[in-house]
Amino acid sequence: MSEPPSSRGQALWQGLARPGVLLWVLLGLVPVMLAVLYMDAYGQPSPYTDDWVHGVNLAIEVKEGTLGWDDFTRTYNGHRLIFTNLHIVAFAALTEWDLRAEMWINPLLIGLNLVLLLILLAGEDRRLAFLAWVPFSALGYMLYQELNLLVGHQSSWHFVLTFWLAALVTLRYGQVSVARLALAAFWLVCGVFSFGTGPVLLPMFPVVAWSLGYRRSAYIVAAVLVCVGAGVLYLADTEIAVEDSGAGSDFETIALDAVSLPKLGNFTLTFLGNPFSYQDAEVARMVAVLGVLLLVVNGYALWRGGWLRARAWLWLGLVGYSGRGRCAQPDWRAWTCLTRTGPRSSCATARQPFRSGGC
Repeated sequence: MSEPPSSRGQALWQGLARPGVLLWVLLGLVPVMLAVLYMDAYGQPSPYTDDWVHGVNLAIEVKEGTLGWDDFTRTYNGHRLIFTNLHIVAFAALTEWDLRAEMWINPLLIGLNLVLLLILLAGEDRRLAFLAWVPFSALGYMLYQELNLLVGHQSSWHFVLTFWLAALVTLRYGQVSVARLALAAFWLVCGVFSFGTGPVLLPMFPVVAWSLGYRRSAYIVAAVLVCVGAGVLYLADTEIAVEDSGAGSDFETIALDAVSLPKLGNFTLTFLGNPFSYQDAEVARMVAVLGVLLLVVNGYALWRGGWLRARAWLWLGLVGYSGRGRCAQPDWRAWTCLTRTGPRSSCATARQPFRSGGC
């Protein structure tokens, strides 16, 4: 018989009361507090680049009462930003588009992602989840992210990971069922339509579902159809490209109509390594190469020991999308913590009520 909830809660409280455990828990909260202090010190009440180009249009339509469903689903630089659009609309309606208030959605999403990651690990090994608390917290709230903390529009990066982790938790816990697969597919589609990196999740979903027991042909066919349908809808009337604005000479430009293997490899390595070195793209690539080598060695060791074969879903799921890509590329670093102005400065100014007139 399993322990009643009251007994489990009492055991948890007694465990936290131990000095070493309490110190470890408090240590994991240090990155959170540093991020909060950083955001409070450098968060700006003025719109940033993406806000001027994209967010301000949504806010204007909220004030003018012309907002429609197509405003939520339209693309921005090839990205589908449904959930970022939702909170822009909400803050425009409730707070006169207070951008300092809007930015706090980022640490909230990071915290939710951290909890979901620990839940996934705890299902396999509670000790592993406990040990991962501090390094995962440090990675989640690292100040290298800069704009992913300071700018509410950057929530799109976090939303993708939030929905993917929710899909993994849904598939991991509970019995295999149509309802559970449908819920996981719903989270998957939400993640896909959160940002341009969302489609990266699609090929991983059927594989992870199969490894977690959804092996009947009907389950696999349903998972594949969901992925194909989501991909087709995402690509409809959109152009996907990763473009350099010209501010960073080290950043490579990639468009679907002009992809070369060397350029793709160079971009991929820069993408993987940049959270740990935003000042030098070459260092980012070196970090990525080292990380890939360690990944291969670690994977081989886990496979030989039997751990990876029993928990391949977790390995595939979390490696499938790291969520940390392009946290602060060189072409963004120059604009860190700076307010941006534009032709619509009369629409949304620092700490002034939002007005649609005069634009």
